[in-house]
Amino acid sequence: MDECKCRMGSIDLDVTYSNATAVLVWLCALGGASFGGSASLVRIVQSDCNRIHQVLKLMNVHEDWQMDKFFDDMKVRTKYGIPQDLVDLCKIPGLGKNYAIQLYNKGIESLSDMQERLDEVEDLGGLKLKNMIRKELSEISRESC
Repeated sequence: MDECKCRMGSIDLDVTYSNATAVLVWLCALGGASFGGSASLVRIVQSDCNRIHQVLKLMNVHEDWQMDKFFDDMKVRTKYGIPQDLVDLCKIPGLGKNYAIQLYNKGIESLSDMQERLDEVEDLGGLKLKNMIRKELSEISRESC
């Protein structure tokens, strides 16, 4: 069977051409882009990202790849169809792609940025978003104690 070489970040992948389509669909899911009739395939990959993540984490442990953060970030990127820059924001429970994009465009790129500029966050998403972020900040401060 014919193989092709793919490079994803610092990872080299050897895949058959039939699997190359799956890799392309996954990459489209990460960036929200599409090719041809891939929208339904992207939705399938996004809806199955938790199971895919679990398999990759098991392989990571078994093969000693030491790529936990990479796979965790890929799960978030696949689920929301976002670039790497928005991963930290989308890891906040209840904060989805649209709020993350709006916050990022205002220069808020992390939870600590949100803490410093909580009033701007309230203007953007209202009291519900502000309370959600306060809850997340209090949980993080309790974990660090």
